[in-house]
Amino acid sequence: MADSKPSGEQPSGDDTALLIAALNHAWAQYDAEVNRGLQVVNYYIVATAVVATAYVAAINGKHYLIAAVLAVSEMALTTVTFLIWLRQREVAFPSAVALQRAAIRNNPLKRPPRRSLTGPATTRL
Repeated sequence: MADSKPSGEQPSGDDTALLIAALNHAWAQYDAEVNRGLQVVNYYIVATAVVATAYVAAINGKHYLIAAVLAVSEMALTTVTFLIWLRQREVAFPSAVALQRAAIRNNPLKRPPRRSLTGPATTRL
């Protein structure tokens, strides 16, 4: 007869190994997402420098139509970069939360301050 335990259950003595594996996974995912975000920022800086150089060259050469097209393309580049940043932030958030919860569990005396929308910083005028 087959074992009656579901195949997804782990033995109770293996909790530490599971916790370490989960934390390693959360850290690796968070690190990968942050690195992707930094790559997007680096691309944006280089692309903006190239477009700005072309824009200045077009203005100096009195090619105003080309300069206008370059200005619009820079606005599109900025919009796309912002949307990518929003997506990267959304994807990295669960890993950051898992890492923060693990840090709180490991050291309950050093809890990070809770953020509140109704705190003293928002009530002062």
